[in-house]
Parts: sequence; structure tokens; C-alpha cells
Amino acid sequence: MSGCKTFPVSDLPASFRLLRLTGQQTIQRVGACAPYAVLLSQHPDAVAIRAQLSAMSTELLLAMLSPKQWEILCEEYLRDSVGYRSLLVGRGLTLPDVDLVGVDASGRRILAQCKNDPATWDVRHVASWARAMRPVEGDRLYFFNRGGFTGTPEPTVTLVDGAIVSAWLDTQSDYFRRLRLL
Repeated sequence: MSGCKTFPVSDLPASFRLLRLTGQQTIQRVGACAPYAVLLSQHPDAVAIRAQLSAMSTELLLAMLSPKQWEILCEEYLRDSVGYRSLLVGRGLTLPDVDLVGVDASGRRILAQCKNDPATWDVRHVASWARAMRPVEGDRLYFFNRGGFTGTPEPTVTLVDGAIVSAWLDTQSDYFRRLRLL
């Protein structure tokens, strides 16, 4: 048992609670848990982990997010930027090619796909996705990819990359602090 550490979950930020659901023997094998497992292995206690998270840049925080956490952050971005409200379709679960279904502040339907990929996506893939959505007049399509995009943008889709989300998150100092530490 040498090298074992114990961290009370109540002393760690909320993002670490997903480790509790995963199980002690499997956290290093679950990709979404890897950044959290690294923090646990590199620091002696919860205080040191909180200090590391407090000093973390926005870009590093985004890189630590699981795909589900990225979807939630994309939803918060839409809520803040266009008044997004969910139409109660399960986020990322109900429809295979749409992660978020809702309306904006004007009542226009929003369909969004959220990819937590660090690599750039060719906008031709985004254009194909947009055609498959078969939007009706007034729909707003959003495609999020943390790593950004290459090519000529599809005019019917708003592209949102990690730099845009990062810049937005930097304007939300209280929210960003809470994401890191609560």
C-alpha cells in the first residue's frame, strides 16, 4: 500500500466527485478522470489541489473537462450570450447529432453540437452536420469545438471554439472561480 493517498471528497472541488462514482481501481483507466487523477497523484493534500486549480489558466481548465462537462459549459455560454433555455431534451443523450436543443431569448429554436476535441475540425464536416439538421427558417445552429475549425465557415452555423469560450469564461470571474474551486 505504499504510495496510497487519501483525499476526503468533501475537501475537494465538486469536479472531483465524478471520481467517487467511478471507483478507486478504475479512475486512471477512465479518460475523463485522467486530469483529476493526475492532480491527485501530484499533490499531497486537498489544499494543494485547490491552490493548483486556483492558479490554473482558463485554457488548462477547458482541457481538463470531460465531454459532458464541455456540453454543460457550452450550454452556459449559450444561456449567457443568447438567453438560451433548454427544451428539456436530455443534453447529449436523446439525439445522436444534437447535444443541445432549446430556444433563444427571441423564441428561435437552437440546435447545437458540442465537441470537446483538442484538434481542429474541417468546416466541411460542420456543413454536413448542418444539412443533416434540416433546419427550418429561424433556427439557429451552433457548433462548438474546443480545438477550433479550419476552412471557410458555413454561413448558417455559428462556430464557437475553445478560444471564444475561454474569452467568455474570463469575463465571468465569479463563475470561473466557482468552476475551479466549488
